[in-house]
Amino acid sequence: MSEKNRSSCIRPPGTWHHTSRAKTATKLAAKVVADLVEEGTRVVISHSNGPQVGMIHTAMNEFGKAHPDYTFAPMSVCSAMSQGYIGYDLQNAIRAELISRGIYKPVSTVLTQVVIDPYDEAFAEPEKIIGRVLNAEEAEAEEKRKLCHKGGRGPVQTYPCSTEATEDRRD
Repeated sequence: MSEKNRSSCIRPPGTWHHTSRAKTATKLAAKVVADLVEEGTRVVISHSNGPQVGMIHTAMNEFGKAHPDYTFAPMSVCSAMSQGYIGYDLQNAIRAELISRGIYKPVSTVLTQVVIDPYDEAFAEPEKIIGRVLNAEEAEAEEKRKLCHKGGRGPVQTYPCSTEATEDRRD
């Protein structure tokens, strides 16, 4: 069987910060990926993780407030944590689905970093939402951070979402 390369987008229902939805989404994605593997396709999955990074960042900041001896986690670390746990969930679901079909291929998770041009226009007006909507008191406490209003939902943290990001291939 010759291997094929294919690019596609799977957008399962739900989000990863709801455990029951995450399990449903990973099982659905795993079935689709296993179908591709059965067809002889080599599969690489990449994913977005904005809402999850915000959730982790908020949790780490709250922990830091409650435990002054701990430092707050930088956004880059929160991103790596998110990649790791989403990758872990996907990897396990895909491996289980492949094994259930009698397919014994390795499944791996790889964390990545990107290099973004600091002069990218996206930095002028960040728009990708990080985390949850803040109430008035939280927004006031966080006023030193750049907050904006998106979709009439209230203040949120945002970060630039560049279309010019490239993979960082440093060894």
